[in-house]
Amino acid sequence: MEGDLGQAIGFGLLIGSLVGALCGLLPLILGVVRGQIGLAIGGFVACVACGAILGLILAIPIAALFAYLIVKASREPTVAPGQPYYGGQPPPPPPGGGYGGQAPPPSPGGGYGAGQPPPPGGDWGPRS
Repeated sequence: MEGDLGQAIGFGLLIGSLVGALCGLLPLILGVVRGQIGLAIGGFVACVACGAILGLILAIPIAALFAYLIVKASREPTVAPGQPYYGGQPPPPPPGGGYGGQAPPPSPGGGYGAGQPPPPGGDWGPRS
């Protein structure tokens, strides 16, 4: 009786792994075509493992997740022709500090903030 249970579990793992491998072909092929080899192999291995655990119930969502990640990772950034791409960050300031080599405009209020004069008198040194 115990031998039959072990064989049944082994057979279930084998069939589940094969089903997971079939589902894993989607991220594998998609990742190779789009140049995302790491995600492709990771998706295939994850689908095989998840297929062995829960079969199609887990292998299909994992395949869809990895397919989405591969498509998202391989999407080309939309940049006007001839313009550099800064990876979603603002472009660096132009040479000369961003003011064309000139000094920046003076701040309002002489630099004491919000147009307020400095507080009257007093020692500006560290307090003890």
